[in-house]
Amino acid sequence: MNESLPENGFVIVAKRDCHTCEMIQPVMRSLDRAGSLTVFTQDDPTFPEGVSRVVDDHDLERSFHLKVETVPTLIRYEGGRETGRTFGWDRSEWVRLVSHGLKLSSGSYGSFFYLLIGCHGAHVTAGVICLAYVVWSAMRGRYNARNSAGIELCAVYWYFVCAVWPVLFVLVYLM
Repeated sequence: MNESLPENGFVIVAKRDCHTCEMIQPVMRSLDRAGSLTVFTQDDPTFPEGVSRVVDDHDLERSFHLKVETVPTLIRYEGGRETGRTFGWDRSEWVRLVSHGLKLSSGSYGSFFYLLIGCHGAHVTAGVICLAYVVWSAMRGRYNARNSAGIELCAVYWYFVCAVWPVLFVLVYLM
């Protein structure tokens, strides 16, 4: 049983006959690309597609030894010991478990993650400063019906920053 568990990495217990497990396949593929992932599949040894290390657990022996009661279950291992666990799909808990230990030096995924999130954070900060300036200027009477270009430019920039977020979400969390 222990030969299937990673020294450092993640274990996901899942099955195809679980709607939530089906929905998080992109997350599983992303974790697989980022590092050490083992998926114990309870009903279909071909599930999930695109994950390199899938172990058939149709007899539920591994699930029993891991004390899994609900699928999907995500377990984090460090130094051969379990250091965290969550079940079901609570996105904040998955992010907490997965991002623990994620550094720029964690490989291309860590670098890409921090580059995208850092750039987005810088643009959000610039947008908030722009909005604050527009509000301050408006309170001083700078804008009127003929002079509203500053407001419009700030609004266009802010919409751009907001429109980028769904793209980042897909790139960082779903791919």
